[in-house]
Amino acid sequence: MPPGESYHDPMMVEPRFTCLEFFAGGGLARLGLQDHFDCVFANDIDPMKCRTYRQNFPGDELIEADVTAIDPDKVPDADLAWASFPCQDLSLAGARGGLNGARSGAFWGFWNIIDRQLKQNRAPRLLVLENVTGLISSNGGGDLQALLSTLQAGGYHAGAVVLDAAHFRPQSRPRVFIIAHRGAPPPALVSTAPHPVHHPQALTRFVATLPAQIADKWVWWRLPDLPSATSPFQT
Repeated sequence: MPPGESYHDPMMVEPRFTCLEFFAGGGLARLGLQDHFDCVFANDIDPMKCRTYRQNFPGDELIEADVTAIDPDKVPDADLAWASFPCQDLSLAGARGGLNGARSGAFWGFWNIIDRQLKQNRAPRLLVLENVTGLISSNGGGDLQALLSTLQAGGYHAGAVVLDAAHFRPQSRPRVFIIAHRGAPPPALVSTAPHPVHHPQALTRFVATLPAQIADKWVWWRLPDLPSATSPFQT
């Protein structure tokens, strides 16, 4: 074998994982995860979004219901639970009712399911919560702090990153992703300091205000460098 080359066994199979997709919409999170994850559960309340999901994934089961009406005992085990919970009460453009708002409060219905699985010792190792960046400042940071406190009470270590679609498509659409790992995460996935792109100033200022008991389990997640932001205009 030439120096510097590595051997790849064509018979080796990449490991597959399983995921739950809450607030599934048309299934975009599932599409993004499909190279490594098999979706074993999906849920959304909106009939139009559910029709789109079924068109995208014909034959796969989708529970069309309010997340608070789902029986936690009927949600299967999985490695990852993804929840892009409603943003209307957290957006800067909305009334900012926060996590207790009528729509964004759906997070608690999701957490009720995870909490039940924790009590049954079968909760996902990883959780990913996606929302607008307004979550960072909602109720003066109190909503994100409450969310982190809830995750940590369940045994998760959690942190957040901000990613903008502009790094992949000619559209600016920043979103915050709260990533939680049950138990201490592998050191290789953790940085000792914030990244200037993944962890913008609004997020680092928020972390600086956290009480010590929450800050102790905060994670600065290590991510690959992003491609340069794209422009919708040709030069």
